[in-house]
Amino acid sequence: MDPLARQVLIDVVTRYRHSLVNDPRRLEALLRDLCGTARPEIAVLVTAARAGIPQDYRNRRQVYPSQRLLLEQMTVHLCDTCAIEATAARWAVESWSLALDAPVHSSSQSGAERPMYTAEISRRNPSCFLFLVDQSGSMSDPFGNSEVHTSKAQTLADAINRALDTLVGRCSKDEGVRRYFEIGVIGYGAAVGPVLGGALAGRDMVGIDEVADNPLRVEDRLQKIPDGMGGIVEVNNRLAIWFDPVANNGTPMCQALWRAHTLLEAWIDQHPEAFPPVVINITDGEANDGDPTPVSEAVRELATQDGNVLLLNLHLSSLRGVAPMHFPADENDLPDAFARLLFRMSSELPPHMLAAAQEKRYSVSDGARGMVFNADIADVVEFLDIGTRPANLR
Repeated sequence: MDPLARQVLIDVVTRYRHSLVNDPRRLEALLRDLCGTARPEIAVLVTAARAGIPQDYRNRRQVYPSQRLLLEQMTVHLCDTCAIEATAARWAVESWSLALDAPVHSSSQSGAERPMYTAEISRRNPSCFLFLVDQSGSMSDPFGNSEVHTSKAQTLADAINRALDTLVGRCSKDEGVRRYFEIGVIGYGAAVGPVLGGALAGRDMVGIDEVADNPLRVEDRLQKIPDGMGGIVEVNNRLAIWFDPVANNGTPMCQALWRAHTLLEAWIDQHPEAFPPVVINITDGEANDGDPTPVSEAVRELATQDGNVLLLNLHLSSLRGVAPMHFPADENDLPDAFARLLFRMSSELPPHMLAAAQEKRYSVSDGARGMVFNADIADVVEFLDIGTRPANLR
């Protein structure tokens, strides 16, 4: 089989993603334009597309235990359903797997170089925040570095609800809340799926204007604040609630990250020029469904023309007496293998987040990663504020 056809497939799928995968007619036209002499290869690749091989691979690679067995099974399916010779079917299936797994590199169509992570965020060109929330059984425990006995699950739910409320405020104008962002909150514990409640229940991604209009409820909360004279006073604050805490079962972090990959791959296809999505993964322990390294790399390789997806990781403290570690730039400074794993999973902070961390008086340097290890309650609030700072809001 002609290797040129495979390379052309990889190139066009990397560029056009879902819009091409779901349009075999357009795919065939592009392949004919770019490698028209490879007619047998074009025919088998387009036949595979029409048979749903790309969609099937994209959906099943997340949960299938062996890629080799998956490709063999899909080859048999293609042979049986489309009467394709086995060698050609295998070549087509492997070609599609290579194309769909290829990293997407950011680029500028204008040809002019400009800094990454500077795209203007507007209603016409929104960005995206995706929260991945550990809902395992251990989240019912309190923080290790705190005298407060509130569970990690409750503290985290409150912090994310406040972050959503802050984002609503940043998008509010005289005429209402503008859709500058699309928001997803995915929980992982007994199941992996969206956790926003009420009218937003069951939806992976929603506009920030819909978030503003559909809280589950609004609660009155007492908050302790400085009185300006060295003392503390309690004030009554109203807190909008969009989801409630859950703590049950294990930590299927890999499944949650694959869910994020699937959602963002489709989102980027619809918003190729946007400020890149920000994924904020918050957990108190290690994944129990495999090594999250490959899927974290796949998430970070997704890109718009303005840069790669940003993956930030916040580890919640469970041990007393262990100090938090904020935004490290060298994994050798970290205390154990899990901390070093989170470091490698995390994106480097882009300039606006680096500046936000410095503004909060964290000691950060170039190359600092978007992670905090063994975070306490205050760290959760600070981390979410840094991670959700808009870079260039119109």
